[in-house]
Amino acid sequence: METKTKQYVQVLFEGAKNADEVERYLKFQNVDARPAKEVEKIVTNIGTEKETENTAKKGDFVIRAQTKNKEEYIISGDKFHNRYIPSENKEDSQLPND
Repeated sequence: METKTKQYVQVLFEGAKNADEVERYLKFQNVDARPAKEVEKIVTNIGTEKETENTAKKGDFVIRAQTKNKEEYIISGDKFHNRYIPSENKEDSQLPND
């Protein structure tokens, strides 16, 4: 997504939030997760475009979406444990060598 488009989307959400029009929804989808290394850079690419680049620290988790692009992102350990529960379906896990 181009930077101007991202900025426009952010402006739209901020305006909607300020107008009390934003609601939170729950999305159910399996993800792959692992503890982050002490210091680890995670670069997320969507197709050939770099989407984000962040650095994980000890205690964080690296999440990989089970999508075509297998996007990776970082989440704090506290947020991870509050938002995710172990999946009963281990067979569909997309491990790094998939």
